[in-house]
Amino acid sequence: MEIIYDIHMFCSPGAGGHLHATLRKTHESNVIPSVGIAFEDVAWKEPRTPIRISCNLELGYYYLQFDRVVLPDEASCEQEERAYRIHGWRNL
Repeated sequence: MEIIYDIHMFCSPGAGGHLHATLRKTHESNVIPSVGIAFEDVAWKEPRTPIRISCNLELGYYYLQFDRVVLPDEASCEQEERAYRIHGWRNL
């Protein structure tokens, strides 16, 4: 079954902060995601636990939303986004 990872990247968390990008990566796996499981990805330094898990059996996927990435400025967001894209993530 397909597993979809989504993560939102925000710039300038203070006043005037904004969503820079929503990034997605997909995997084929026999693992059934559940609350408490930490997932690894080469774009991350540490495993992450999803903040939301949903399943669509009709379309054959599990959807995992991870906590947002918050960076201080646009340049940091651009650099981090490039790093994610190198590791197979794409923009929505």
